[in-house]
Amino acid sequence: MKTLALAGPYPPPWGGIAVHVRALRRLAEERGIAVRVYDTGEESRSRSGEDGVFCGGGAAGIAEAVRAVRGLPLHVHIPGNNARAWLVALSFGRPFRMRGPGALLTVHSGLVPDYLEERAHRELARAACLGFERVFCTNDAIADVLEASGICHRRLEVLEPYVPVPPEARDLPADVRRLRERCRPLLVAAMARGRQYGLEVLLGALEALAARHPQMGLVLFGPRVDRLVPRERLRLLGERACVLGEVEHAVARAIIGAADVFLRPTLVDGDSVSVREALSLGVRVVASDRGRRPDEVTLFRAGDSADLARTVDLSLSLPPPPPGAGTADASARLLSAWEAVGLRVEGGMS
Repeated sequence: MKTLALAGPYPPPWGGIAVHVRALRRLAEERGIAVRVYDTGEESRSRSGEDGVFCGGGAAGIAEAVRAVRGLPLHVHIPGNNARAWLVALSFGRPFRMRGPGALLTVHSGLVPDYLEERAHRELARAACLGFERVFCTNDAIADVLEASGICHRRLEVLEPYVPVPPEARDLPADVRRLRERCRPLLVAAMARGRQYGLEVLLGALEALAARHPQMGLVLFGPRVDRLVPRERLRLLGERACVLGEVEHAVARAIIGAADVFLRPTLVDGDSVSVREALSLGVRVVASDRGRRPDEVTLFRAGDSADLARTVDLSLSLPPPPPGAGTADASARLLSAWEAVGLRVEGGMS
C-alpha cells in the first residue's frame, strides 16, 4: 500500500505539532508515498482537499475523515492535554481495532501528565490508545503516565518529534535584520498563549540581562505574541526589542538562525522541535529543565528568572554547537513504524 493518512493540526498556524506533521508529509512524499492529510486544528474548517489537505476538525469533519481513512495506514497526532484531543484519537483509532491496516498515535504535549491526574481522563486516554498498534510519546513522563493508565509498555515508545527538512531560503524580517546588525548578543524566543510557555519567566530575566549586556537585542515571535507582550515590559531594551506575531516556518528558522542564543523558558514541555532546529543551525540553546532536552542544551531551573539570566551568560561563554548537534533524526524509526502498519515503503526499512 502506497498511501498514508496523517491526522493532526496542519499549518497554518506554524508551530508545534503542525510543523511536525508537515515534515512527516514531506518525508513520506520523498519516499514515493502518497499522503492524505486530515487537519484537526483550529483552522481545519477552511480545508477543502486542495493540495491533499482535508478538514478533520469538528464533529462532521472528524466523522467524514474517519470514513475516508478506512483502508489506509494511519498516523494520528494529538497534544493529549485536553478531552478534545483524546476524543479525536478515540474517533480515529476505533475503526482499526477490527480490520484493515494499522494505526499509530503520537502524543506530544508536556501537559499530559498533569491532565491525566484525574481518573476519568486516564480512562478516556486508555480507551483511545487501545485503537492503535503503537503509541509514540515525546518524552518519558508521557510514556510513564500512559503506562500507569493501563497501556501496555510494549505498545509505548518514546520518540523525539524531529524530522529534518531542507532549508527554504527566506529573508529576515527587516526589523530583525537591523537588530542582528547592531545587537550583541541577540536573543530569540518562540512564544504562544499559555502560562506554560514561560513568557513571564523570560520577561523577569530582562533587567539582569540588560544590565550585563547593554547592547543586547531580543526577538519574540509566535501566534498572537505581538498582542501578549505590553510594550512597557520591554522598555529596558528600547528599540532593541522586536515582537512579531506568527511567521511561516521558513521565516522562523531564519530568525532562529540569526540568534546568538535561542531561549526555551517553558514551565513544562514535551520535546521541542524549535530547540532541535536551533541546534541543527548551530545556535546555542538555553532551555528550562523540563521535557526531553538534547545534551547540547544549557539548562536552567524552570520558573527561575534569575537562573535564566545566569544561564544565558554561561551559554555565551561557551562555543556555539556544531550545526546538526543534538538533532536525533526520527525518520528511520517512523518509516519502519509506517511499514509495520501496512505501508509499502520504497526500498524497505525492515
